[in-house]
Amino acid sequence: MKNSRDHKKRLTPRQKQMRFRKICATLSVFVTALFLALLISGCFSKAKAADNYYKYFKSVTVQNGETLYDYADQYVDFHYDSAEEYIKEVAKINKINPDKIIAGNNIIVPYYSLELK
Repeated sequence: MKNSRDHKKRLTPRQKQMRFRKICATLSVFVTALFLALLISGCFSKAKAADNYYKYFKSVTVQNGETLYDYADQYVDFHYDSAEEYIKEVAKINKINPDKIIAGNNIIVPYYSLELK
């Protein structure tokens, strides 16, 4: 009685190599498609999250030694490309030189929140 494995056709080295290449190609297409799907869904989820934010303004009293960078550290999020962009907006809103804020003065600072107030 012969073993059932003896009846199977044995693959040549060339056939094994071709089978391996097909498997690798299929796997790389799958991984690439998965990566693109995750990338695209990430872009849409970020854009969707941005729609739920509300922009607000509040008045703050400048403390001794504070700079607009201190406020940028506190309020800058993904709505701004940089702290400098935020500082330019604060300077424009308050009509001030961003390098010369005075302790004791009130300034208006923008911020974003998910909460509708």
